[in-house]
Amino acid sequence: MADNLSSLSYTNGDIFETFAFPADVLANGDDELELLGEKFFNARQQCMESTNSGLTKLYNDFHDPAVNGAAIQQLRNLQQQISRAVCQRYGWGDIEMVCGFHAVGYLPDGSNTRFTISETARPEVLRRLSKLNETRVDQQTQPGKATVDRTGSDTPGAAAVLGHDLFAMGSKA
Repeated sequence: MADNLSSLSYTNGDIFETFAFPADVLANGDDELELLGEKFFNARQQCMESTNSGLTKLYNDFHDPAVNGAAIQQLRNLQQQISRAVCQRYGWGDIEMVCGFHAVGYLPDGSNTRFTISETARPEVLRRLSKLNETRVDQQTQPGKATVDRTGSDTPGAAAVLGHDLFAMGSKA
């Protein structure tokens, strides 16, 4: 990699090519997720139009615990429904997907409050996504493996391809 950031490139297609989506959702769609996504998109659009604001202002309000208007509350409710539905599609019904205001460690102090899943659930979701990604790498590198691991359980072999568990958080996963 070059020494400056100008050598980095971002293309939104790269994200979708490697992300470990729930099994069959991209190929077959999901009526509930599509409906929730459409509701969220429309509610977000209506909120921005009614306040004559853009996405930055909207999401600043969305993540501000002091802002409690009906439109923002509706968006938060839809976000929680989406989080729960996505978790169900992965088969992870054992993760409590309760959204609320949390100080997140990946943003600087003072501007790190977000309306999101709990700081207990977040690393578990990330760990399972990482494991699912490892499983899918194994499936791509070992022909004949057709099953999809929805549990995020340990899969031998992928660690050699990916290098390590990104979300071990100082302990062996």
